Amino acid sequence: MAALVGSIQPLFVLLLGVPLLGQWIRLTHVVACAVGAAGVGLLVLRSNATLTAIGVLAGMAGALSMAAGIVLTKRWGRPDGVGLLGFTGLQLAVGGIMLLPVTLGC
Repeated sequence: MAALVGSIQPLFVLLLGVPLLGQWIRLTHVVACAVGAAGVGLLVLRSNATLTAIGVLAGMAGALSMAAGIVLTKRWGRPDGVGLLGFTGLQLAVGGIMLLPVTLGC
């Protein structure tokens, strides 16, 4: 089910790109997002599938967080002298550090 909720991430990227990057949303972008989400839905949903509110909200928060990271990275760019692999590692490390208190609290 997380894949189904996470499939709206491209839509979040489109919506965040308007105020943060000054990009325009085109009809082809919206259609591509809808077709992608529908395709994931066809792969994931079954007749016995159940969705819970907390699961949907958690999935949407994760998708929004990832979309914000994508848009802000595009806006700010990589620091000078930092390679793609190092920058990706830094992002993953910061994300892991942010999850550490939640993990230790459980």
